[in-house]
Amino acid sequence: MKMPELMSMNPGATSVCASKTEDTLLVATRGGEIFEFNQATGKAAVYLRGHFDLELWGLATHPT
Repeated sequence: MKMPELMSMNPGATSVCASKTEDTLLVATRGGEIFEFNQATGKAAVYLRGHFDLELWGLATHPT
């Protein structure tokens, strides 16, 4: 699986969430990124790119 390029000052994982119904993992890093890795397709996606210092980002889901 090809991993997206980490553009982070601190790319260590802080949280990992595995799906019970799909072959996917969500990974959050100390630098503020959120990635999804799909084992079935071998693809990875970047959902959020934050900044490590002096900036705060948020992520909200759409109701549908």
